[in-house]
Amino acid sequence: NGERYGDFILSTFAKVVSKNIRGSDIVGRMDNDEFAVFLPGTSKEEAMIVARRLRHSAAGQDFGLNGKKVNPTFCIGITDYHSSENTHANAVFERAREALEKAKSVGTGETAVLSTAS
Repeated sequence: NGERYGDFILSTFAKVVSKNIRGSDIVGRMDNDEFAVFLPGTSKEEAMIVARRLRHSAAGQDFGLNGKKVNPTFCIGITDYHSSENTHANAVFERAREALEKAKSVGTGETAVLSTAS
């Protein structure tokens, strides 16, 4: 059924993400179809490289199950955090969500970077 196929897509995508990040990075599922990836010690430029690598790996991944096959697309929102900031974790998540919404507003398969005010 559709729900099981959706779970398969998300599970497969999670594996793609896990294979393309470092051992020190953290990935977690936030909502039904949203993931957060924390890349400690990574600049925005380096995060863009990770985003390109994720897109390339996902494009080469087989998302087929029981005769169904799709080529899922995804949007990426990138924001930065500096340990010198006195910022609550919720504020960082909110900036990341804002960056993601910015990417979605541009179109399918887009990446948007939202910088801190500092």
